[in-house]
Amino acid sequence: MNTEQMQAEKIVATFYKGFDIICKAAGFQDMTEGIYNGDPTMPYDQAQVNQLNYLLDQIDCKKGSRILDIGCGNGNLLRHAQKRGATAIGITLSPVQVQLCCKQGLDVRLLNYRDIGDEWNHSFDAIIANGSVEHFVQVVDAAEGRMDEIYREFFRICHRLINPASNSRKIATTIIHFGNITADAKVLLKGRYSFRWGSPNFHYSLVTRTFGGFYPVPGQLERCAKPCFKLKKEVNGTYDYYLTSENCLRRAIHAMYHWKTAPRFWYKTFFFFLRHPRCCIDMFVCLPITQSWNWQFRGKNAPIKLLRQTWEYQPCQSTTP
Repeated sequence: MNTEQMQAEKIVATFYKGFDIICKAAGFQDMTEGIYNGDPTMPYDQAQVNQLNYLLDQIDCKKGSRILDIGCGNGNLLRHAQKRGATAIGITLSPVQVQLCCKQGLDVRLLNYRDIGDEWNHSFDAIIANGSVEHFVQVVDAAEGRMDEIYREFFRICHRLINPASNSRKIATTIIHFGNITADAKVLLKGRYSFRWGSPNFHYSLVTRTFGGFYPVPGQLERCAKPCFKLKKEVNGTYDYYLTSENCLRRAIHAMYHWKTAPRFWYKTFFFFLRHPRCCIDMFVCLPITQSWNWQFRGKNAPIKLLRQTWEYQPCQSTTP
């Protein structure tokens, strides 16, 4: 693993460590988009369950299925897969998430998908990547023209992990894409203070610096998946992510200022700040102050799209990354 990859892993892992603190203080575990079925009054927890069931349905998860969850977070999807009688393994870059999941009896490994060895070849019926793929490419990767290469490698790795004799042989992904506005990665490398406050580049630079990642454009993944996978289904979940993000922001701000929750919130945040001051500052600037994360999904023509995609395994000549 090169230095840039190690730095990218560190950014993502540190962010999720801090984000877990905020989530728990605000009373929720993850900020993956739910499925609200067009009903903004639907409870957050129910929308999350809807989305997990949707993903598991897409890969035909049932009793006896073997599932790999790439970027498993705090294990919500793994628990739902186990309820269906499946064997589910998760991988994550966050040691905190590994510890939490293992305490709950889940099979979770501290592992980058790029480091999965041949011992897992043909071991899974299906793979899920729920909100993790947008972290795979960093701004510097995009600026140096490596995006397609990284996405092709991801699909090749998934291809060798899936059992070609399985009846499922699918990947289900939820991935943030650039939508009506795109960004020039070389420009974003200048840093957020190089851009006018509130401009698209200002918001994008904050998001990429805080969360660690750069987005594909619609159609890019479909091109990179060939010849290993064919796009079988695509659903636009942008409005769902808008509802989830606004809900989470309200709950986080409430936790910050309400007299019952504020002491614990700031106590936990203070110790995270002492260990990771840059990440902590970036999170507070990006989330409650500028609301750059939520900006992405706001408006009828939101600048960012969330696409739920289902990919079908295809025979191909080479599966070696």
